[in-house]
Amino acid sequence: MFQDAYGPSSGPLEVIQLQQQVQELNAEMSAYSTTDPHCTPSEKYVAVDVDGSDVIIALCTPLMKRVHRYVKHSAELVFMDAADNMDRHNMRVFLLMIYSVAGGLPLGVIITTNEQTATIIRALQLYNTLLDSFSFYKRGTDGPMLFMADDSAAERNALHTVYPKSTLLLCIFHTLQAFWRFLWDSNSAVVKSNRLYLFRLLKRMMYADTEDTLTMQYQELASDSVVLANPRIHGHLQSLYDRRVEWAMCCRHDLPVRDNNTNNYCERAMHDLKDNIVYRTKAFNVPQLVDFITRRFEAFYQRRLQDVANNRLDYVCNSRFVPTASNIDVSLIKPTSSMQYEVPSEKLSRVVYTVNMFLGTCTCPSGNTGGLVGHANISR
Repeated sequence: MFQDAYGPSSGPLEVIQLQQQVQELNAEMSAYSTTDPHCTPSEKYVAVDVDGSDVIIALCTPLMKRVHRYVKHSAELVFMDAADNMDRHNMRVFLLMIYSVAGGLPLGVIITTNEQTATIIRALQLYNTLLDSFSFYKRGTDGPMLFMADDSAAERNALHTVYPKSTLLLCIFHTLQAFWRFLWDSNSAVVKSNRLYLFRLLKRMMYADTEDTLTMQYQELASDSVVLANPRIHGHLQSLYDRRVEWAMCCRHDLPVRDNNTNNYCERAMHDLKDNIVYRTKAFNVPQLVDFITRRFEAFYQRRLQDVANNRLDYVCNSRFVPTASNIDVSLIKPTSSMQYEVPSEKLSRVVYTVNMFLGTCTCPSGNTGGLVGHANISR
């Protein structure tokens, strides 16, 4: 890989430079991580694996490790996304993110030469060597309960191999986007006037309230004349239905997604990385890209958290986590236990929801997965 960009003689030199840089970064980060009681003197924050033309780099900086250890959401849902074209070698950069009231927070960064399944598996295994039993909020290398990523077979196979105890979900936005592109593909042979109609059929299934409703809608779809007229569409929709637990909203009611159904946190972080870290220019080489991530990327999120801690909330003022005003009569709220309340609906008469403050859940449609809702805010 290095030889292609610099010539045969300079490749080994850059590998040596990268390995030296990793040693220096580990020593430097260990020096200012002593305030964390879980840190050990021999703890590693950057690891590199070079095998012929394949180069894999895993990073879990001190800030990322603190997110692992002290933010409980790191045990629930982790977003994963990849991007390239950030350096002259066209290395792939994978981000592992979680959500928080301060926006997305990073759990790790992986840099690889390609996006093949075997390479991503090696990268995730290398990343696990940087973790300990307190990672993923005390789940360790078992990983989080849920991963949400794009419909990339290589990524999903790698995640399933390294984290078999985690459930893999699909981003609903990218699922709909991929189906829309499929409808416009000339090989699909879909009549232009039918594209929007077919798209709405899948979207209706995605937002079905219950699994029974989803099944009924699929049965109607399977017998639809427009679908039956195109075997490609019929086969594609059948394959999507077989994977409904990955993308259907009704299949997530018992999962701690906290009302997160897209991996927009990763998308936003990628924009920050490209716009605010590398300034829409390519890094000169891989060591420089690693330097940008360990220094600039780390400092970027440090400043964001400092702003929140110092009540400089310009960034989060428009966040959906900010409580909104409610017209619910407080006198109508009935406590059923020390951490559980019955709260009337603000819009529907004679409808009462149960709010569990310990679990952070509500029985309303948005709160049954742990999403932030007004019923929980007013119960405080």
